[in-house]
Amino acid sequence: MIKEAIDYLLKLKRPETIQVGDKNYSTIEITPIKEAESMPIKVYSLRSLVEYLKKDPDSYEKETKIINIVGPTKVIVQSSIFGAFKQRENFIVADYSELIPNFLLSQYLSIEEFIIMLKTRFIMTEDLEKIIKLVGNIQDENITNYNDDGITQKVITKTGIARVEETALPPKVKLRPFRSFPEIEQPESEFLLRGKKSCDEIKFALFEADGGFWKQEAIINIAEYLKDELLTYIPNITILN
Repeated sequence: MIKEAIDYLLKLKRPETIQVGDKNYSTIEITPIKEAESMPIKVYSLRSLVEYLKKDPDSYEKETKIINIVGPTKVIVQSSIFGAFKQRENFIVADYSELIPNFLLSQYLSIEEFIIMLKTRFIMTEDLEKIIKLVGNIQDENITNYNDDGITQKVITKTGIARVEETALPPKVKLRPFRSFPEIEQPESEFLLRGKKSCDEIKFALFEADGGFWKQEAIINIAEYLKDELLTYIPNITILN
């Protein structure tokens, strides 16, 4: 109580503005009183976001809406600027980041762990089938013949009941992991496939090799999905991507 009283007395003697050089500064903290905003609704799918906008349960029909695609896993529906302080209100946020499976990229995994990751976190494609078959046919007893010349890696694989042969691993593969909202087509991108010997077994890892361009493709796919679903029903909407 005494501290607050001293602070109050000091403020009474302090000028409201001071001049430093040719610039004026305030000595009093001023907090703007802004218009009230509602808490945004949080959902985890594009479908829920679309249903909210179509049904308009909060009666925002006359409001101009901006759909801001922040990234491959997040979309925010905002209002146009309003109020003296140029605010934007967030109506609803679709955030899929919490539901994306862990890819264990850039980590060397045992053959079994690697195959499980490929089968559960990627869309099945021709390239993916080839990798699973190749890795699954590696002969553990022949790991001493594993070869890496710095460019192409070779391993010993089974080709029949009693046949084995030296097989080159593809240095780069095109895959489609689950990385964005399930309502859109998952972007395809390049990955570097590498193997190494560790504790008398060969382990494998995938490394991203597309410079993050898949993110832009995912954003474009999200925008196309939302345009198809919403532009016919809600004319006063802008989709940013």
